[in-house]
Amino acid sequence: METGPSATPTTPPPLSTNLAFAAPGLKAALALTDAQYGMGSSLFFVGYCGAQVPLVAAAARSRAGPVPWLCASCVAWGALAAATACVKTPAQFYAARVALGVAEAPSFPLLWGVIHSFYAEREIGAAFAWVTATIAVAQVWGGGGRGGGWRWRGCFVRAPPPPPPPSPCRRAQTGRTSTPHRPGRDGT
Repeated sequence: METGPSATPTTPPPLSTNLAFAAPGLKAALALTDAQYGMGSSLFFVGYCGAQVPLVAAAARSRAGPVPWLCASCVAWGALAAATACVKTPAQFYAARVALGVAEAPSFPLLWGVIHSFYAEREIGAAFAWVTATIAVAQVWGGGGRGGGWRWRGCFVRAPPPPPPPSPCRRAQTGRTSTPHRPGRDGT
């Protein structure tokens, strides 16, 4: 990964911490062996890695821009995380993990792109730091719990919200006079 003021992380590693916190209750409720749990955990990465480039490329080519794609990804991610509470068999667990990986895959690259389009170069590091901090706080807040608590965990998992766009006053301080051009919105 690049370093320096203009470096943009492409993708942080997907977070499977919530699954690790939920492992004892999940394995007991679904009667999963360690091998089945490991397979389900790994299948998330199959969906994540297989879908990231195609979905981000589709968003880049889209006339609507990355924001609707980011919104759709976050909604699908949240819905699928919550739907994981309904799994009853190892096969359903596997399918839920692949689908969750596909839904989450474009979220972080699109989030970085949206942040990059709203912040001045010198502010981007702080914006990325806030997003990364929210991930850490969410992991601490969502950690722990045993028994049937794993079924509720998916209801509280979501992508970190992007920092708000700078206000007009803030743009005046940074030298920006307007929001960046978004292809397709003005007919060009």
